[in-house]
Amino acid sequence: MSSEFFVDVHEDGGSARARIGIRQGDSTCFMIPLCATEEELAAAMDELQAHLSRLHDEAVQELRARKQQEAEASGSLDPISIWSTMKNMESREDMFNYFNSLEEPLRRDAAEYILTQVSMFKGLGPLFASHYNAQSAHLE
Repeated sequence: MSSEFFVDVHEDGGSARARIGIRQGDSTCFMIPLCATEEELAAAMDELQAHLSRLHDEAVQELRARKQQEAEASGSLDPISIWSTMKNMESREDMFNYFNSLEEPLRRDAAEYILTQVSMFKGLGPLFASHYNAQSAHLE
């Protein structure tokens, strides 16, 4: 069953108000409140887009966590694949969160690989080295 987005317009005493909804089968859900002005509509849409962006980020993190759990369970995570995943992440925060979520033995093995095999003169190697805490095996 497919979903359909739609605009719902109400006439109220000579002034129109609009909102955005989604319909799936017999079910309807309005995603923003009725808005009387373009400014109200823009603000409501900005808020909705911000919520959707946060949900997207949550979903990406959850998918990464599940993929990592599957890789750990199958034993397919090795220092090279961990570094490859880390250096392709969009932000430093994502990289730190990914690394810190690994089990300690994997973190230590990955750190040893990164600190001994990855260039410390360019790219993300120096960033890793400057934030790695050898005692806790975390990036800080």
